[in-house]
Amino acid sequence: MTIYASSQARAFYSDEVSSTLPPDAQAISDDLHECLLAGQSEGKLIDFSLHPPRLFDAADSWPSSKELSRRIDDRVADVYARWVRFEPEYAAREKAAVAYRKAGYSGEPGGWIKYYAATTGLSLEAATNLILDKAQQRESTLEALASFRLRKHELFNLEGEARQALYQEIIERVQATTLLLESLEGLPNPHQGAGQPS
Repeated sequence: MTIYASSQARAFYSDEVSSTLPPDAQAISDDLHECLLAGQSEGKLIDFSLHPPRLFDAADSWPSSKELSRRIDDRVADVYARWVRFEPEYAAREKAAVAYRKAGYSGEPGGWIKYYAATTGLSLEAATNLILDKAQQRESTLEALASFRLRKHELFNLEGEARQALYQEIIERVQATTLLLESLEGLPNPHQGAGQPS
């Protein structure tokens, strides 16, 4: 049996009991799981925003605004680090798609669009539109991610449990935005009928 911790659900899961796991669930050791449950029974709280989760004392030991703000920055930085790996590819493909659509979907589309169309089984025009739709969705999603990160400043106006609750809300929104960004990586595949990394 393996125990998993989910930051988004703020809960533990067992692969023997749960048929499905939250997307963010990560395995933890049995010893840690027992330690966390024992601490909780003694009145301590479990901080699921970190992996692995940690115990902290209620009321007088809430993480500081500065610490929670740093954690938000670190979480968003991790998302950016994963996303920017292929950013030059996204930018070049979008630029080619803008030019091809501006030309009325005629003339030489270039390799970026040709390969994309061949991979998805779409026409050159449909592939161009899909590239531009995904680019717009990425931009909107990254803009939302930035807005969630800026909400860290609200933490400094709160105390204790209210501050922790806001922090958890921000982390959950960042996690949901991360999953949305990852979903934009999928492509329609004519051979498998499933999303493939773009």
